Amino acid sequence: MTIQELLNLIGEHPIILLALFTAPVVLACILSIKFKAGAITNPWKRLFSVLTYSVCVPGIFSLVLIGYTMFFQRGDLTRVNVLVYFLPVVSMIITLSLIRKSIAFDDIPGFDRLSGLMVILAISFAIALGIEKTRLWILFRGSILLLFGITAVLYILLHLSLRRLMGSNREDRL
Repeated sequence: MTIQELLNLIGEHPIILLALFTAPVVLACILSIKFKAGAITNPWKRLFSVLTYSVCVPGIFSLVLIGYTMFFQRGDLTRVNVLVYFLPVVSMIITLSLIRKSIAFDDIPGFDRLSGLMVILAISFAIALGIEKTRLWILFRGSILLLFGITAVLYILLHLSLRRLMGSNREDRL
């Protein structure tokens, strides 16, 4: 099964998609009404963390998919399934804005790692796009798979260097 076949399969069930991506928005709306930027205890912080991850992971995947379609495939975004491509992003934006009304992102367990993942993916995507646009991979007669391999290696190097730059959190865990 290819990724396109998987996306087509997901797109064949619009009711399930709508339910999956409107439920976090509704839950975030209820929680933002319940907690008006007050002191939130630890069990509720975990719920906010689960809610944040449940919208950010598909939202980030959808943003990468949109970027890949636009810049690498040079595809037409008017011909894609709106629910598959754009609904996760809209759900992520609305949910995060509602969560922000109730709790600071620094208080959500694991949000620093999620935001770090977003930054690393954005930088890696920019590097891969730069390599692809400059046709640098033609110089050594590489294929598109080699381009993705170089991008993966750059991602790993960037991740390790950022981890060293920012320091390890091992002292915080002890």
